[in-house]
Amino acid sequence: MAIDHYLHAQKKAQKFTHALQTKGEDTSLPVLSEIVPELNRLTQVPLGLVQIPLNLIEGTATRGRTTAFARNFMPLLDSTSEFAYKWYTLYDDVIIHGLRDPIIAYEYYNRFYVVEGNKRVSVMKCLDAVSVEAIVTRIIPNRSDDKENRVYFEYLPFYDATGLNNVLLSEEGAYEKLAAYVGRKPGEKWTQEEIYDFRSMYSRFSVEFEEQGGEALGITAGDALMVYLEIFGYENALKKLNSEFKEDIRRIWVEFQVKSNDEQVTLLMQPKEESARG
Repeated sequence: MAIDHYLHAQKKAQKFTHALQTKGEDTSLPVLSEIVPELNRLTQVPLGLVQIPLNLIEGTATRGRTTAFARNFMPLLDSTSEFAYKWYTLYDDVIIHGLRDPIIAYEYYNRFYVVEGNKRVSVMKCLDAVSVEAIVTRIIPNRSDDKENRVYFEYLPFYDATGLNNVLLSEEGAYEKLAAYVGRKPGEKWTQEEIYDFRSMYSRFSVEFEEQGGEALGITAGDALMVYLEIFGYENALKKLNSEFKEDIRRIWVEFQVKSNDEQVTLLMQPKEESARG
């Protein structure tokens, strides 16, 4: 019964909330209008209908229903509530017919905030979906000297050239470097074949990276991929099977640890380089 799925999701919400409380972290969904008080004064760019990764849906656009969800979008309200009834009715409908309507969301710094469709996001996350269709409006921040801001403005031409919104890179110049691996100049359009090949390869890599605990390192799968490509090369990566990625990732795990903690670079790089050349 769908209510059983609701109760299971509710337990996930409670467990996640408790874990955040134990660490002294905020348990509420982030609210974009509170993160960016000047939201309505910033440039807004309609992106149309876009497939967005569920793991990049950060929060909601306004406070509204935030008390109904844990920070992981799992439901918190009592299973006898009207909200719960609507949730598990939607769950049944999605199981039978699929998700019929796209959500509506803002994108800000390549994270997404739901304007309409919080329950749809919750149900799709409960079903372990990877992505969801959304009508997206991009909120462009004002330029600043902040590193995150500079990297984001490098991401924008990359997105225009590829339509890829699931590749998160944190270093300046990384998006241009990734384009160069594919044989493209910054902002130059990729072919559909190049996009398909990259998307397929990145999907295989990120699955193996995350399955081996990459998320705990505090770096994105995109940053890890750039480390991987430095060592194995782009053309080789395109041919790799999941099992080969798994083995390669194990072999160079220390490289990802170095990437995740700049303070370890000096300590780890020298013995690594000596052993690699041995």
